[in-house]
Amino acid sequence: ACGPLLGACFILPFVCCLFHDINTLSDLFIHIFPPMVAFTLKWESAEIQQAWPNIFLLDYTDEVSFFPNESSSFFSCVVGSTITLYLVWFVLF
Repeated sequence: ACGPLLGACFILPFVCCLFHDINTLSDLFIHIFPPMVAFTLKWESAEIQQAWPNIFLLDYTDEVSFFPNESSSFFSCVVGSTITLYLVWFVLF
């Protein structure tokens, strides 16, 4: 969930990363900030709840499984659903 932007540059060579182009910077912004927000909400949830006690209810983050284990299948974990979503997108694209 934390932005495979560099890997996408190698896998999809027609996607370039030009830091002096406003379109490229806006694409970078909209693709890099959601993973940063998700990372912060997951790993800094105690600080977020302390700063904003009734705004963000992050009690469920301990139950999220990132990798498949004995209690979750491949498609119910974060990695499995992300890989499936990207493969479907890549085939359709």
